[in-house]
Amino acid sequence: MSVETIENMVDWIEDNITDNPTLDDMSRYVGYSSFYCSAKFHENRNANGSGADIYNRAHD
Repeated sequence: MSVETIENMVDWIEDNITDNPTLDDMSRYVGYSSFYCSAKFHENRNANGSGADIYNRAHD
């Protein structure tokens, strides 16, 4: 999975956070399985710090 795809996932989460998005919704959006999206998202998050910044930006 490319960095661009992960960035698209983060952007999608930020755009949809108030609608209680699901992993299945996001995975359909980016075109990968929910298992693969989850694994790659966590892999990237662990490499780049926590996901709290995503939540905080979406709720500012």
